[in-house]
Amino acid sequence: MVRSIKLLVLVLILAACQDDEDVSAPEPRKAMVGLWQYDHIIVEDILVTPFADNKMEPGSFKGNLGGERAELNRRRVRYYEDGTYQLLWLDRGAYELGTDGDPNWQPSFGMYRTNQGEDSLIHNSPLFYAQAYSLSFNGDTLIRTSYRYMSSNSRDNNSGASANLWQPGDTVKYQEVFHRVSD
Repeated sequence: MVRSIKLLVLVLILAACQDDEDVSAPEPRKAMVGLWQYDHIIVEDILVTPFADNKMEPGSFKGNLGGERAELNRRRVRYYEDGTYQLLWLDRGAYELGTDGDPNWQPSFGMYRTNQGEDSLIHNSPLFYAQAYSLSFNGDTLIRTSYRYMSSNSRDNNSGASANLWQPGDTVKYQEVFHRVSD
């Protein structure tokens, strides 16, 4: 009887240890499902701004970037469990990023896939306008990092920088920071 109890305790201890070893970060797809609102963008780890134009290129104020629609917090993206996404304005239906044919153009809806272990996201694979991102999560914050082609320079977009961080045609490290609005 004592031997059976010792064996049972040993099995329970091993089972508890096994459960601890299996704890891992949530699958990126499950973590992404929900409604996310843009907070700000970071370019080359230097320029941080809550404003962007219709091509999602950064600026430092509303000005000539499209008035209130330049404010990133008016833009949202919803990721669905079925592997689709929808870009939304806070106050007006769907929007597209950029202009059709622009290297950064993304439609107002599409499909996505994630790769567990790599923390990567791909919008619209394998289409010609596919966009790859790396992902990181911190609570209810999502950061999508990509390398983007810039169609204007930083001065054109009123970044306030004393020197151009990029020139038209440059490819820059681009981080989009979102906050979860709902599941």
